[in-house]
Amino acid sequence: MYKFDLPLDTREANAIARRRNGEQQRKSRIFDARTRQIGVDTAGLSAQIEEKRLRDQVENERKNAYDSEMVKNSQICTLLDTRQKNDTMQQNVQLNKFRSEQQTAASRREFDLYDPESKKKSIQIDEQQC
Repeated sequence: MYKFDLPLDTREANAIARRRNGEQQRKSRIFDARTRQIGVDTAGLSAQIEEKRLRDQVENERKNAYDSEMVKNSQICTLLDTRQKNDTMQQNVQLNKFRSEQQTAASRREFDLYDPESKKKSIQIDEQQC
């Protein structure tokens, strides 16, 4: 008489069929000797634990290798930086030494124009000529 009864019955029928199907699958899993396991597979679990421990050990060794490589590279970088600073300082010292020895004011091309003692020299030349 009411149309609400029909979908409710099909819903119940579907739910019952789903439960029966699930129960049938569960029984087949339980009573199948090939797939059934009773208890815990301790050998499999211990193998998994050992594999995980080995993976962690390899990862730690790799991390330690990268860390030691990083420290070595840092030391090399510091050494090269120190050498570069020393080389630059030595070049500056040698440059200043060369300038003081070879590039004196008297050796310049325009020295006669800017000679601070040119008057004294001209007076001495005049005295010598007389």
